[in-house]
Amino acid sequence: MGSDAHHAGRGERLQARARAFLDLSDSQSELLERLVGQLATARRAVKALARGPEVARLVESENFRREEAQELFDGQIEALRATGPALVAAFGDFFDALDFDQQQMLRFMLRRLRRRAGRGEGRGEGRAGGRERHDGRDGTDDRSL
Repeated sequence: MGSDAHHAGRGERLQARARAFLDLSDSQSELLERLVGQLATARRAVKALARGPEVARLVESENFRREEAQELFDGQIEALRATGPALVAAFGDFFDALDFDQQQMLRFMLRRLRRRAGRGEGRGEGRAGGRERHDGRDGTDDRSL
């Protein structure tokens, strides 16, 4: 299974879990699908500019190829700029379509995802590998988003 197929499968699973967790209506589910599609588009645009051979070429000579690296980096920034407005619009449309309780649940989910990715507030302080929950229990058996 290729990387894109792997991420597509993860996106579909995440959508299904979010639909169930947030109890989304059909119109909200469509907006979520559009958001996930925009995220995938942005990801592909950035990845297309820095495939393995391009990055490997930067270090194959005696000196690091700074100008080429800067061009790759600038290209990635431009790809994000190009996809950014549609991504922001898709997220805004999705978020604004949620009722108050759904928005609160989404905020909760996003906080948990940040913590799992090691980007939570107070990173690493008092947490065993970022898996400890606020109630002191280990979060490895937690099945919610």
